[in-house]
Amino acid sequence: MSESLDDQIGRYRSDIRTNQWSISIGEIFSLYERGQLEINPAFQRFFRWSDSQKSYLVESILLGLPIPPLFLAQSSDGRLEVVDGVQRLSTLLQLRGLLRVPEELGEEGLRPPLLMTTGQYLAGLEGVLWSDELVSDVENPSALRGTFTEAQRSDILFAKLDATVIQRTSSGQAKYDVFRRLNSYGEPLTPQEMRAALIASVNGDCLAWLSALARTDEIAELLSLSDRQIERQYDVELVLRFFFLVETDDLRASELRDFPGVLDRYGLALADEYPSRRTERLGAAWSDSMRDIIGSAGGDFFRRYYPSEERFKGAFLNTSFEALGSAVGYHHYRGAAVEPDLAEVAQELWRQEVMTTRFATGLSTEARLARYVPMGRELVKA
Repeated sequence: MSESLDDQIGRYRSDIRTNQWSISIGEIFSLYERGQLEINPAFQRFFRWSDSQKSYLVESILLGLPIPPLFLAQSSDGRLEVVDGVQRLSTLLQLRGLLRVPEELGEEGLRPPLLMTTGQYLAGLEGVLWSDELVSDVENPSALRGTFTEAQRSDILFAKLDATVIQRTSSGQAKYDVFRRLNSYGEPLTPQEMRAALIASVNGDCLAWLSALARTDEIAELLSLSDRQIERQYDVELVLRFFFLVETDDLRASELRDFPGVLDRYGLALADEYPSRRTERLGAAWSDSMRDIIGSAGGDFFRRYYPSEERFKGAFLNTSFEALGSAVGYHHYRGAAVEPDLAEVAQELWRQEVMTTRFATGLSTEARLARYVPMGRELVKA
């Protein structure tokens, strides 16, 4: 018997538990300073509002204009993670001189405090800083015109924001679904950004681990991704693809048709398990494979080889990464030897008739994986 609508409503209502809060901006500052509020850029886009957008937010607070509600998720240890509202909260923390630089950017310390620009109504905001104690930290001291008065600071500190808190008893998938729904109204997130949010909602440490694997200097040079691709978590996507292909013996196109969905489920399961012996082995397979590739083939390994010109050229290719990079990992993961001259292996792949006559026509992801990955595994095997 199929489940009724009432049964479905009851089941999903019990999966997502929320509280409604009204919290002052001063309380938000205190939570952040005590480490109880986490602004996790992996859970949403990096902080990228313009100074004008930031100033309009502060102006709205000073004028008592409505601010959209925040959505927070309570982690298993009780900390609050921002699901929706990163830009707003980051702006307020930067205004107060409290906003820390994300560890993911490889830096330490605080962002320079926010120096206001003119508002839509309040031209007097131009060049205003939170307080005198932050003057020495301003990036552009010549633009400084003054500081907020004590009364104006109090107006901001006592202003209240509405917040919905997803309780820690809610599932990680539920938190992710809320995040996805909230972010479907603005600029669409890429599948890999959504996947990073999924992983972060379950286990932030797992996402940090995946990011760190791809962002060592040598590996970053090998992958040669743009800043935009890294910002959109594409390096994390590549590590997940590598892991999935390393662990999956039988690649059937029929089972890979919704490959983004396959990776979503794979990433969620990995995050739920991290850290474990399995993730330790996967991490070792990645590191060992990248070391062998760099040592044997150098930085051209993931580019296309042109036999007629006898050289590699062009940009990073998913096909090379999937067919060859994951193949090296596939054998490392199983304790098997690989061909020592990986540059020659890459050249041999691109000499195959299927690569020279059909590659340019384009294939779906599932067809590409099912066709080329087994071929790469045979070529790489010692």
